[in-house]
Amino acid sequence: MEDCLKFLQAGYKVNGIYRLKAAGFNRPHVFCDQTTLGGGWTTFLRRKDGSVNFKQNWKMYRNGFGELTSEFWLGNEIVHGLTESSVAPKKSELLINMQIKGAKSPTYAKYDNFEIGDEASKYILKFSGVSGNASHLTGDNSLNHSNNRRFSTIDADNDDNSSSCSKSYGSVGWWFGNCVYTVLTADYKNIYWHGSSALANFAEMKLRRKL
Repeated sequence: MEDCLKFLQAGYKVNGIYRLKAAGFNRPHVFCDQTTLGGGWTTFLRRKDGSVNFKQNWKMYRNGFGELTSEFWLGNEIVHGLTESSVAPKKSELLINMQIKGAKSPTYAKYDNFEIGDEASKYILKFSGVSGNASHLTGDNSLNHSNNRRFSTIDADNDDNSSSCSKSYGSVGWWFGNCVYTVLTADYKNIYWHGSSALANFAEMKLRRKL
């Protein structure tokens, strides 16, 4: 089917790997979260144990890498494809689930509108409308610093800093802006949600088409 939400609507309510039917997607298999906040979420980032190397170049972040049963980046191209207007005319939602070190309960942030542009736009990130308990933990919406930012990698410097933010954060890819605050692709020991004041040992990013 076209996405995890379609599978959910058809009665597939178990979390796991599903095969999408979509022309041009380089990774038709995705991990669907069918239980969190109503289900229908396509997971495009997972960090949980440091088993996958996120020091990757532009091509790898574009196409995706890792293992869907473990840690992975699904790929900017498929995330763009799932959020573009022809597939999601009413836009998509973004959900970030985390376990912050030292926190007694899970942390989450949900964004009402989410999309990333095509490769020509450098996979620009756009979102709005946040809810959840993540802002209460850190005092602000830490992902705001990546809003309307272009994606950067060690071999594609598209940030707003005079130097390479990717290089500063260990050669990983992210919507850096000016090298501050949230970097969920950073080295596993330093997965930033709000700089060093809120580090995560588990993080997932998921999208869901709005009805």
